[in-house]
Amino acid sequence: MRKFFALLILAILLSGCYGGVKVISRFGRNATYSPDSTKIVFFKFIQVYKSAKGLWALPDGGKPKVLYRNVSVFCFNTITDELTRIFEYSDISSNRDSWKTKTYYTDTSIIFNIEPTIGWKSELKYRTADVDTLMHKRNMYWFSYNHNTKKVVTIPPPEQELPYWPISFDDLREHTSHITLKDWGVDIFEVYPQSKRQMLNEISSLYHSTAFSIEMIDQLTPQLTERDIRRTVRRLDRYLDKQSDYQRSMMLGKRNAIVEKFMEVKQDLQQNKEK
Repeated sequence: MRKFFALLILAILLSGCYGGVKVISRFGRNATYSPDSTKIVFFKFIQVYKSAKGLWALPDGGKPKVLYRNVSVFCFNTITDELTRIFEYSDISSNRDSWKTKTYYTDTSIIFNIEPTIGWKSELKYRTADVDTLMHKRNMYWFSYNHNTKKVVTIPPPEQELPYWPISFDDLREHTSHITLKDWGVDIFEVYPQSKRQMLNEISSLYHSTAFSIEMIDQLTPQLTERDIRRTVRRLDRYLDKQSDYQRSMMLGKRNAIVEKFMEVKQDLQQNKEK
C-alpha cells in the first residue's frame, strides 16, 4: 500500500514539473546596415522552453526544460522582405547577455564574430571539467560570408577598422516585426509535438505565453476551420469567466491578443471561400 501511494505521489509530481511554453527572442548587439541601407545583418538569439514549477522551481526558479535554442546570423532585405540565414552557431548558449557580437557589411562580404562577454580567458587558463574549451576557441573565430559564392569561411581578426553603419534595436524590431517564429526556423510541430485538438485546448486555457500561443495559431492555420475558431474562443472565454477578478484582469491582455489572431485567421478563411 505504501509503495502504491509513493508511486502515485511521484507520478503527480513528475506530471507537474513544468509550466506552459515560453519564448525568448532577442537580437544581438552591433547589428549593421549595408552602405545603401537596403540590407541589415544581425545576430538572432532564440530559446523556446518550459519553466520549472512547484517543487522543481525551488529555491531559485529551478532549471527550465529547453525545447529549442538557436543562435544564427541573418541578413534581411528591407526592399524585398527576404530573410536569409547566413550562418548558424551550434552548441552555444542562447542567452544573449553571455555574448558580445559584431557584424560588418562590406562590398564583397559580411564579416561577423561572437565571443563570451566576460571571463572566458580565465576559464580557458584555469579551466574546470565543465568548461568546453573547444567550444570557446571555436567561437572566437571571425567569419566572412561572400556575397557572390554564398559561402562562409574563417578569417583572421581584422587588423583595420571595418566600416559600420549601426541600426538601433527599435528600428530592427520595426523592420522584422512581421517575421514569425517559423520564419526564424522554429517548427512548432517539431519543438512541441501535439495534436491539433490538444493545442487548441491549451490555447483556450491560456496555458502558454502569448508569443507561443500566437505562433501555434499561425502554424495551425492550414488545419483550422471556422468551427475550430468559434469553439476555441468560446472555451477561452468560459475559462476566463471562472477566474477571480484579479486573475481575469491579468489574463485579459493575453486573451485579447489570441482572439485577435483567431479573427485574422477567420477573416482569411472567409475571403478564401468567396474566391
